[in-house]
Amino acid sequence: MYRSGLNAFMEFIYGSQRKGLKSTKEELEKFNQLSIRYMEDKRDMGDDVLKFAGHLNSRPPKSAKAIMAAVREWLLYNDIEIGSKNIRLIRKRMPKGGARTFESDLDTATLRNILMHTDLKGKAFFLILASSGMRIGELLQLTLKDVDLTKDPVLIKLRQHDTKSKHARLTYISTEARKYSMNG
Repeated sequence: MYRSGLNAFMEFIYGSQRKGLKSTKEELEKFNQLSIRYMEDKRDMGDDVLKFAGHLNSRPPKSAKAIMAAVREWLLYNDIEIGSKNIRLIRKRMPKGGARTFESDLDTATLRNILMHTDLKGKAFFLILASSGMRIGELLQLTLKDVDLTKDPVLIKLRQHDTKSKHARLTYISTEARKYSMNG
């Protein structure tokens, strides 16, 4: 995000530099040259950053904040500090709110479609995730000691250092998930 945020700032100042969505090596080199040129130009950098903050209003709030953080960090790295007055003005111009995109829940039809295109291990993986409510990282951290296959339904102990919330918890998996995990 750091590089793309800085590139967005350079494009705001000097105009579009890319032909496609991804930058080529030549375009990345051009961005490097523009960043050097920007430091050499006698510009009102506080004003540039303020205008750029207004320009970011069309972006999702979290993306805009990450981009602005990259620009501010780059300026600090180059010993340019934006005053507290400008920082307050920048915050006012930044887009408000949280995430603008929302993930839809995995419905049964989508899960069936995924399962039709996976091998036994994939089926076990997705069925365990769907029936237990575990996160992917939690499932990947499991050891055989964490799974009690003698219980019906199968009991899974999630250790506190493996969970996002850092709280240990118990969860269960469906009989279908058990069937595929035993054969996989």
